[in-house]
Amino acid sequence: MLLKWLKNTRLLGRQAARIMLSNTRKKQLLALSSETEIRIRQEKEQHLTRQVHISLLSTACAASGVLIYSPLSWLSVPGMLYISKTVLQSAYQGLVKQHKANIDLLVLVSNGVLLFSGHIFWANVSVVLYAVNHKLLHTVKSNAKTSLVDIFRQQSQSAWVLRDGVEYETPVTALTTDSVILVGAGEVMPVDGRIVQGIATIDQHVLTGEAQPVEKLEGDEVFASTLVLSGRIQVQANQIGEQTTAAKIGHILQRTADTKTPRQLQVEILSDKTALPTLMAGMVAAPLFSSLGAIAIFQAHFKHRMSIVSVIGLLNYLNLAAHRGLLIKDGGVLETLYQVNTVVFDKTGTLTEKVPEIADIYLYDKAYTENNILQYAAAAEGKQTHPIARAILQAAKQRYITIPEVTQAEYQVGYGLSVMVEDQLVQLGSSRFIRMAGITLPDGLDSTCMVSTADGCSIVFLAVAGRLVANIKLRPKVRPEAKQVIAGLKQRGMQKTYIISGDQVTPTRQLAEALGIDDFFAEVLPEQKAQLIADLQQTGQSVCFVGDGINDCIAMQQADVSVSLGDAATVATDTAQVVLLDNHLTQLGDLFDLSDQYMSRTKTSYALVALPGFVSITGSLFLHFGLTTIMLLPQVGLAIGLLYSMYPSLQQGALEYNDSVTL
Repeated sequence: MLLKWLKNTRLLGRQAARIMLSNTRKKQLLALSSETEIRIRQEKEQHLTRQVHISLLSTACAASGVLIYSPLSWLSVPGMLYISKTVLQSAYQGLVKQHKANIDLLVLVSNGVLLFSGHIFWANVSVVLYAVNHKLLHTVKSNAKTSLVDIFRQQSQSAWVLRDGVEYETPVTALTTDSVILVGAGEVMPVDGRIVQGIATIDQHVLTGEAQPVEKLEGDEVFASTLVLSGRIQVQANQIGEQTTAAKIGHILQRTADTKTPRQLQVEILSDKTALPTLMAGMVAAPLFSSLGAIAIFQAHFKHRMSIVSVIGLLNYLNLAAHRGLLIKDGGVLETLYQVNTVVFDKTGTLTEKVPEIADIYLYDKAYTENNILQYAAAAEGKQTHPIARAILQAAKQRYITIPEVTQAEYQVGYGLSVMVEDQLVQLGSSRFIRMAGITLPDGLDSTCMVSTADGCSIVFLAVAGRLVANIKLRPKVRPEAKQVIAGLKQRGMQKTYIISGDQVTPTRQLAEALGIDDFFAEVLPEQKAQLIADLQQTGQSVCFVGDGINDCIAMQQADVSVSLGDAATVATDTAQVVLLDNHLTQLGDLFDLSDQYMSRTKTSYALVALPGFVSITGSLFLHFGLTTIMLLPQVGLAIGLLYSMYPSLQQGALEYNDSVTL
């Protein structure tokens, strides 16, 4: 029995250390951080770690004075003064500039009373709690990014420029508004501009929210940060660098971030509100019940003990979230999520997958079957990587269709491919591409294509040996888990769910109805998304926004909580407070569950920490408790609160240990 108890005790200690030192979440954050952010964070961590070490060394000196030789206690004073400099600055800032008594003023007065009463050891204990608390708060808070990573980080650093008929590779920073830039399939557009030659199909959804790729030809405008899926174009730049639409969105994001109040944890707000009443009560108690009464009241205040318990509990849940593929960058999110009553989703790339699905194959020539059509289409798209190609290849794979070898392939001007399959010319592409190939299309086809586009679908045509044989209709593929996730949110008591999309009205409405979403907003510009979120907030709704594109980021900044998928646009994962690293919407339910559990456990932890403090005050004023009892009782509350707050992670560690023993 004793051996088992020792084993369990060692396990608890190991798991407690894992909560503090776990690298899982840190690695996730580093993967999404820039070098500058990493350096700033490390410098701050080093400073706070140094404060903790100095406070521990000072306390050791004070303890040696108690146990060995009393003058040794005074060796701790320089360390105390070093730490107290930060406390003094904060107290001055609150009292003089903000005209209020904050928790650091209470700490300063309490430590001063202890020090001038000759209780140097206990003053050092208070300093240790202060240093550890600030280190823990930084661990939670600093992970919320204070600045957005460059919006162009996902782009190439160079572009191909055409000068006098010759192509030159040029740094993007050296481009000018008279540059003619060559952009081909698979490349990200580096500038805003106008096409002067060529035709291409461009995926604009990260910027505009459009579900389907858009065909662009000579004279059409193109935008930085959009992706060329096929074709090759020459673009006359008219907006470069910070003048582009994408960069302007970035500037709006920065302004929003600058004006947004930093998030405070509940315990900090509660501490500040109770600092002045506690200070006044202690000053009244001093002449009535002696300095011990004042010390008891000062030390009974939960201040850093409750904060330490709260932050340890929060780190515990952030650690649990990281192991479930949830990167929570902002430590206050779990508290805010508890108040959220409205969830707003972006449509394209969030509720729908990036790769569409085949909705229908229409045969113009009955001599062919659907499998024949997929076989030819898959052969043509075999080496392509854009979403439509992947959809066709997936459908062929699901039907176990053997894809023949292509003997010759080439891109034609426009969105299309011409390949030789089994000695037959196969052409696959848009209606424009088919017409340019000299192939006759059925009457009324343009209106059919317009209806499909309005429904959020796109059509590609297949011709064999110069004759049109079929068309393939593709539609956005709804994430299979989406409907279940929406139902789960409503079961959790979510009042309203919305879709906000830059896509057209009809597909947005259809998706909302199919998933059971309460309402929707369609054809919305990026800056309008943020205003719609603000309008919802003004009606008393606390909003969680889930998005994946550059066009979503302003709304993310406006929302109370912002969530992004792990494979979203770089600027979206930079802006979001929570990243679903497994790219699965079911993680959203896990996120809300963790929030509920955290808040429930935190409230109990607060009570466990506070109760011994009240006992200490009562005992000091009416039962003649001594200084040691007065100082120890609040620390007992700290120990109990810590154990309770760490229990979920300790329990998980025990399960992992038992599993490993079983294996």
